[in-house]
Amino acid sequence: MSGRVTIADVARRAGVSTAAVSKVVRGAYGVSAEMQAKVSQAIDELGYRPHAAARALRGRTYTLGVMLSDTRNPFFPDIIEGVTGRLGGTEYQVLLGPGGIEPRTQARMTDAMIDRSMDGLILISPVMTDAELAAIAGATPVVVVGRHGGAAAYDAVVDDDVMGARLVVDHLVGLGHTRIAHIT
Repeated sequence: MSGRVTIADVARRAGVSTAAVSKVVRGAYGVSAEMQAKVSQAIDELGYRPHAAARALRGRTYTLGVMLSDTRNPFFPDIIEGVTGRLGGTEYQVLLGPGGIEPRTQARMTDAMIDRSMDGLILISPVMTDAELAAIAGATPVVVVGRHGGAAAYDAVVDDDVMGARLVVDHLVGLGHTRIAHIT
């Protein structure tokens, strides 16, 4: 067989309708164990993979976009590991996009992710305005990480910088240090 394996190819191999294959692939209710086994075997034999664009037409791509403002920031891999670790065992995949440090570049990256019908975006330390972020959140669900401020249009995850500094200073003072400096 040449080219991409289609749902029709799977249906022919399994001896069922394309609707039956679709129900199995979607995990829909009402599929018998026998039907599930036949279709799953045909999928395995043919190496069928659902087409992402077709899934998007049905309203879900099972893809989350993560826009990174700075690919060299040593904190960002921890965030990515947290996201991918949490999504492990689900149908979701993560696509990373370098947004750079300019608002225009970040806007182009988020537009590209929205154009690809991603189910949601995680924007790490974006430099866009609140209005720009709210506009993006109007097109798809958004979580902003590492940026203080926020709006009702999107969720935000930030740390408590004041509490973090207090804990560090208290710890150093507890060790007997009296001359403490913070260099950025």
